[in-house]
Amino acid sequence: MSAISTGFGTPGNPAFSVRRGDTLEMRGVVTLPAGNWSAVAAFRAGNTRIVIPSTLILRGPNESNPSKNDWILTLAEKSDNTASWPSATSSYDYFVCAITFSDESLPPIVRTTDDFSILIQPRRV
Repeated sequence: MSAISTGFGTPGNPAFSVRRGDTLEMRGVVTLPAGNWSAVAAFRAGNTRIVIPSTLILRGPNESNPSKNDWILTLAEKSDNTASWPSATSSYDYFVCAITFSDESLPPIVRTTDDFSILIQPRRV
C-alpha cells in the first residue's frame, strides 16, 4: 500500500529534473495515520542502489486541519551533493526514488511511495 501515489515520474516523464551541481528542493504533503512517523528516501540509478546524503524533513501533522494527518515533506539536496551524483551515461540519466515512512509502534507500520524519477542533466558551462 502506498502512502502517496505520484502518478508520474517515469524515465520518459520525470517528476523533477536537476542539473548536476544545482540545488534541488521538493516539497509535498503526505497523509499518514495518527502516530509519530519518520521518513527515509532511497535512490537508485539503473540496478545500483545509491546512498545519497539527503535532507529529508517530515513535519506534522498539519495543525491547521486537525481532522486530517497531513504531514509536510521536504527533500533538499545541496549543490555539492548533486555535483557528485553519478555521471550520465548519455545526455540524460535518472534516479528512481521512493520514500518509506515508518511509525514508532512495535511492529512498526510501514508505508512506501510509488517510485518516481529525478532527471539528472549534465552541468552546462
